[in-house]
Amino acid sequence: MDLIARCAESARARPGRVVFPDALDERAILAAVRLAREGWAKPVLLGNPFELRALCLRQGLRLEAVPLIDPAVSPLLDRFVEGYVERHPDSPPEEVRAQMTDPLWFGAALVEHGIASHCIAGNLSTTSAVLRAGLRVIGLAEGNRTVSSIFFMLPPGSEGGGRILGFGDCGVVPRPTVE
Repeated sequence: MDLIARCAESARARPGRVVFPDALDERAILAAVRLAREGWAKPVLLGNPFELRALCLRQGLRLEAVPLIDPAVSPLLDRFVEGYVERHPDSPPEEVRAQMTDPLWFGAALVEHGIASHCIAGNLSTTSAVLRAGLRVIGLAEGNRTVSSIFFMLPPGSEGGGRILGFGDCGVVPRPTVE
């Protein structure tokens, strides 16, 4: 069984809640719809509903049953702000509230509070903005001092268990060490 089929099987067995902070992108909308349709995940788009509706109308996209949360008016916003200020007492609540309405920060808070299991971002946001939101809202696990990432490439012919390539992202850790 190839990597994609194994991932699909695993996801279907335990579909997690996946949030998309960069929802104002056709690719994110199509991915969310497919994840829901295939039963691989329970996707949630984050953003302004009027902007998302306008994009869908322009592009001829249908959201089907994919829910949308507008961070600016979500009833979860107060809880996320309070939790952040509790962990970072020097942070002014008004500034935290303004920052937490950013879909990246709100998505990270959904993961931090266990409401979502995954956050997919970076299709519109910069790597630094995605990492900043994750590090500030979620932080590193105890004992970890660095962040790293990896991506996989499936060259032609890799279907059926062929060669899969994994690449560490040296844009995040330009000079990796064994530590």
